[in-house]
Amino acid sequence: MIDTIAEPEVVAVEAVDRGAPPAGAEGATKSSPTARLSRVTARLTLTNGSVALVGILTGPLQARALGPVGRGELAAIMTPLGFLPTLASVGLGTYVEREVARGRRPGVAVGSLLPVCLGIGFAIAAVSPLIAGALANGRPVVYAMLVLGLVLFPLSAFILTLINVAIGLEDWRPVMTCRVIPPTAQLIFIPVLFLTHTLTVTSAAILSFGASMMLLLPLLGTWRRCRPLGFELAELRTGVAYGAKCWVGGLSSLANARLDQLLMVALVSSRVLGLYAIAVTLATFFISPIASAVGTAAGPRVSRGADDLARRLCRMTLYAAAVLGLAVAVLSPFVLRYAFGPAFADALPMTLILLVGTVPNAAGGILSMSVSAGGHPGYAARGETVGLVVTVAGLAVALPTLGDVGAALVSVAAYTAQFAYMVRAAKRFHGGRYRDYLVLNTHDRQTLSAVLRRRVARLFMRR
Repeated sequence: MIDTIAEPEVVAVEAVDRGAPPAGAEGATKSSPTARLSRVTARLTLTNGSVALVGILTGPLQARALGPVGRGELAAIMTPLGFLPTLASVGLGTYVEREVARGRRPGVAVGSLLPVCLGIGFAIAAVSPLIAGALANGRPVVYAMLVLGLVLFPLSAFILTLINVAIGLEDWRPVMTCRVIPPTAQLIFIPVLFLTHTLTVTSAAILSFGASMMLLLPLLGTWRRCRPLGFELAELRTGVAYGAKCWVGGLSSLANARLDQLLMVALVSSRVLGLYAIAVTLATFFISPIASAVGTAAGPRVSRGADDLARRLCRMTLYAAAVLGLAVAVLSPFVLRYAFGPAFADALPMTLILLVGTVPNAAGGILSMSVSAGGHPGYAARGETVGLVVTVAGLAVALPTLGDVGAALVSVAAYTAQFAYMVRAAKRFHGGRYRDYLVLNTHDRQTLSAVLRRRVARLFMRR
């Protein structure tokens, strides 16, 4: 199913491009590329900030209603389905996004490559009982919901392709609307289900599936912009070759992030998986989505050669992730015990460990995006493969002996290894020194200070 992520607003995103003129400065124009990028990024992060707030409100309700065992069963459903968008796309969505951003007519890109995505989606739907049976581990609710999610996947593949087109066109309204629909549905229905004592694993999964299907509505305009469709064999060949490189990197990235949970579906109890799922949710709630929001807004620009932007995004993401990670670490004991419930207090050690790993993970995601968008997806794939090798080898040793804590430690090692490789690759293609990717410079600090002053001034002016 379509994987939606909550992303918070951070002031750093208003300074993602060097040379941005302060508000009101002479020569600043509303139509300048820097101003547009800052506005788009700020709106994306503001939108995702509301999504994060919804998660804060509904996550504890789910945890209290389902308990560690039920929360583990829900993770056993959603984790395998989270692999499918990357698995079935074969990287073609990334190619469509890049080509549309570079001026390719959407109808040709979609008409040439969408049939492949749909064919894979229907093949997955056809064997859904076999896949669900292998993953459910004898749990009937997990089996039934996995079958339902797999049968719906062809429509999910179509929706994801349209989202890639909208991003390539920099048509941000449907993109933002798609990010808001699933959490809005949760905000409306999760409290209702909780208060009526009908919030179960089945109802939570069906709600997620239904919200994902609703994403088609704001994308109807994007679909009209793809008409008429056209097919070019050369486009298909080029897209498959390029997409395959992106696919290896995307699949490795997803495996780095979720292979631990996928293996835990079959190797640990539902209670342990539930605790680990909550730890992952809390650790990544405010940090990893920064890379998604900023990367989404900046991807088309990097495709057109904005190397300095890639360097700046990396160091700004490191800074923001470290600050937010420290804040979450301080609040985690109270959030776990009093928001999610005492039954989830045992998730604290895993949460603190995973918070360390989300800092290099967020910055590594930015660099993978920039290197791929710059025309070198093979290097991004190799970086993710480095992390995957660490993940597989580490889990083989740590999961049987250390359990959930071992899985968290392996994640930190894998994210760090992937980030180190991507810094080296980015330096090769985007230029600059290592410190340009790792250390805030004077201009960054001045810009952040100016942004903070403007934010405070606006706050008091509203009052």
